[in-house]
Amino acid sequence: MCNKEGYREDKGLTAKKQKRRPETRCGCKARFQVHIVLRSHLWHATKFKDFHNHELQIGMHSVLVASHRKMDECDIMQMNRLRKAGIDTLDIYNSFASKLGGYLNVQFGKKKNMYNQISRQRRLGGSDGASAIEFLRVLTLNDL
Repeated sequence: MCNKEGYREDKGLTAKKQKRRPETRCGCKARFQVHIVLRSHLWHATKFKDFHNHELQIGMHSVLVASHRKMDECDIMQMNRLRKAGIDTLDIYNSFASKLGGYLNVQFGKKKNMYNQISRQRRLGGSDGASAIEFLRVLTLNDL
């Protein structure tokens, strides 16, 4: 379905005094449905409606759609190398922006995507005793 499908559910929060976020959904009926045949591992489209009742995001605004904000493997590897060099996360994000010609050209967000990827990398790095001993061994080699 389109990311503007349906309408926001009213949860009775209108009585609160806090400011509501702007409405982003407009009841778009565009849809693409796929059926997968398990035996042959083939798929075919069963429904396709290409009519949108809103303008599509084009060009530099398409990265604002949540499904388009992802870090690819190359970005993750570069981020990890810069982190190992001791560079701050904000500076890493700024280096991506300067390399790509501006913040609008970066395909992922600093807060959500980059910090989530860093926490994912920390979890994958291991937190057992062997990795702690290896970390301390590397520190002693650097001190010599």
